[in-house]
Amino acid sequence: MRILIKYNNYFFKKRLKDILIIDADYKAVFENDSVAVRKIYCSSQENNLFIFKKMALGHKAIYIRDNLLMIFDGQDNLPILKFKQNINENLIKKSIYIAAIAYGYQISFLKIRFILKDILD
Repeated sequence: MRILIKYNNYFFKKRLKDILIIDADYKAVFENDSVAVRKIYCSSQENNLFIFKKMALGHKAIYIRDNLLMIFDGQDNLPILKFKQNINENLIKKSIYIAAIAYGYQISFLKIRFILKDILD
């Protein structure tokens, strides 16, 4: 799995197994990435057109819709967790990464929900 993390304007990628987690909010970093791996697209922006385009092509995605963390498994949109109204953007982003890593390791949606609820409460 490769994880993209942005910290102080530096991008970090880490590879574990054969999954690439792509932060669609910073998609330009991967425009020419030709690695043949399973990809999971993530976005904390409500109206990220890039991630919707990837979802229309059947790519897996984790994104925010109406203050809900959603997982798109290639066919269905599955609500995982509703965020509180006053939650900060940094915590939302971390929750998305946690969900992406867990989903990449094929942890069940119910367990992902419990993990995130435990962290956020």
